[in-house]
Amino acid sequence: MKHCDSLNSFLETLLDTVNEAITVVTKEGTVSHWNSVAQDTYSISQQNIIGKHIANFFEQEALATLKILDEGRPVRQSHHSPRPGTHVLMNASPVIYMR
Repeated sequence: MKHCDSLNSFLETLLDTVNEAITVVTKEGTVSHWNSVAQDTYSISQQNIIGKHIANFFEQEALATLKILDEGRPVRQSHHSPRPGTHVLMNASPVIYMR
């Protein structure tokens, strides 16, 4: 269990250190990680989004994310406009975790 806690801490630090917006979504569509750059880019705090369904916040992105999860394929350079005047390129890949 200590190894899992250490690994989780390492991954959390890594995700929060990257200078890109990173969102982790479960196969059910629930946001499980939202880094500080995502907070700044989308103006949504971690407290407001973690544990909630991605479709509650982004219709187009939610559909693309859920499609990626369903099909198991990556998407590269997908244009996304989360709010008026903000345009981002979205890269998304499913990460399959098997025990």
